[in-house]
Amino acid sequence: MTQKTAATVFVFYAQAALPLLVPLAIWLIEPRGPKRVLIGVLVVLGGVLAGYVAWGLVTVPTQVYVHDGSLVYDNPSTNQPWIAGVYILTTCGSLILSRSVSIQIFGWLNLVGLTVVLIVAQYAFTALWCLYAALVSGVLYLHFVERRIDALRALRERETTLSREAEVELAQLTRHFPRLRRLFLHTVD
Repeated sequence: MTQKTAATVFVFYAQAALPLLVPLAIWLIEPRGPKRVLIGVLVVLGGVLAGYVAWGLVTVPTQVYVHDGSLVYDNPSTNQPWIAGVYILTTCGSLILSRSVSIQIFGWLNLVGLTVVLIVAQYAFTALWCLYAALVSGVLYLHFVERRIDALRALRERETTLSREAEVELAQLTRHFPRLRRLFLHTVD
């Protein structure tokens, strides 16, 4: 893969796909309710943004160069403040709206990270924010631990309920078995 191809794939993923994929992923794991509806709105908004940004990336070539040791992805059609605002709303907003505390933390960390990147090195925003997000994504491991704990608790509860039901049925069968056996053996004779 050439450097130009790699840069193009990265820019399409980072700038066009993520504003749709992040809220969609959060929407898919959220239970029904008002937050899911709001995240659904962000999915639609992210989809519109993704289409607009993809169109801009296809119609206007992206310039990639190194500035102060960082990669800069420059595309006049996508380098607009309103695009950045909607992008942040759809990505960080959907994370922060999640019911999972670990995903919320990941959203807030990304919001802090992008703010720092905007202050320190706005010219390399795409590359540095993506690097930062990748580094803090370890927080998402906590989400999977949280889900596993919930699943194990539910399993324990089901087993406890099933165990109680089995004990009741066993007691009934044990109590009725001698009568059924006598009845069955007498009718067979």
